[in-house]
Amino acid sequence: MHIQRRADERIPILLQLPFKHKGIMTAPLIGPVSIEKYLLSVQIEQIIAGGENYDGARSCDFDSIKTLRTECEKYSVTFCFIETETNFIKNGRTFQLLQKQLQSQMAFESGMNYS
Repeated sequence: MHIQRRADERIPILLQLPFKHKGIMTAPLIGPVSIEKYLLSVQIEQIIAGGENYDGARSCDFDSIKTLRTECEKYSVTFCFIETETNFIKNGRTFQLLQKQLQSQMAFESGMNYS
């Protein structure tokens, strides 16, 4: 998938950079992506996930959020779910969350944050 391909192109570049603190922003998260092989490097300190929040926004499936969070927890990497998307899929149902504040609130209340 396009999202995984982009991650596989860009994350190795990040890992080569001489920065002490490294993190990854997965936004908009519009499909599944696995970063586990990059977390093995122990260079990544934080993953942030969020969605699109405007007219015409693509959907995000909560399963994609859960997968990233599980990978982060496995390697003790901080995970922050900052907002759902305007079109958020959970348990096979699509929810339309039009207000950015509500998207942030729902992400926080999901319990997906990990540190």
